[in-house]
Amino acid sequence: SAAKDKDLRSLMEGVTLNNVGWEAVKDHDKVGLVVTGGVGSKLSLGFETLSTSVNTVTLMAMKSYGDEWYGSEIEVCLFRGKDNEEAIFKKVISGYHKSQTSVSYTYNFKLDDDKSFVEGEYLKLD
Repeated sequence: SAAKDKDLRSLMEGVTLNNVGWEAVKDHDKVGLVVTGGVGSKLSLGFETLSTSVNTVTLMAMKSYGDEWYGSEIEVCLFRGKDNEEAIFKKVISGYHKSQTSVSYTYNFKLDDDKSFVEGEYLKLD
């Protein structure tokens, strides 16, 4: 329903620091964030004063096929603190695969002990 992507937009408002080219959409009964601005799009999320320690970050990303998706990728970066420019974690995720269907993949990024976030810290995800 239209309410689901509206709910996602509402939820994202509380954590979005910067959004250039990303949009909450519903496509084939799946609600998610999609790059609509092409190359150079950027989304930054901030999580103020964590209420629990974080040692794993989990993302779900869809891969698809065809020319539109060929070569597509996102770079995921984690930062400790709101203004820190030095990422403690980086990973590139491809948006393309050869299978003739779109598939959601789950990525679990386990942080080393010295890079885990402790309760009360600020986590930024780009």
